[in-house]
Amino acid sequence: ETTATATAAAAPTTTTTTEPYWDNANRRVVLHNVMKYLDTSKAKKFVEQIVEDCNNQNDNKDTVKIIVDKVRKPPRDSFMTVTLETTQMAQQFLDYIQNPDNNVVN
Repeated sequence: ETTATATAAAAPTTTTTTEPYWDNANRRVVLHNVMKYLDTSKAKKFVEQIVEDCNNQNDNKDTVKIIVDKVRKPPRDSFMTVTLETTQMAQQFLDYIQNPDNNVVN
């Protein structure tokens, strides 16, 4: 929740703006080069395996446990979108995938 304060000539007013619940663009990660005709259930298992590996690697560090909110794989495209619970999880997930030492392969 974000609070913005506006000062007017007569009296100060406070307005509260919240992020819409359907706006999850800042916690969405797009994975490219996924097998084109990967089944939806296999796509979910693939993401679960990546998340499990990431959480196991980050157990000893001061990090958040990654929790997947939604996985979407278009039927004939070679990408998938993974929506996580928070933006901090999204950044941590990106860092894990982009690290060449982790060797994330489908």
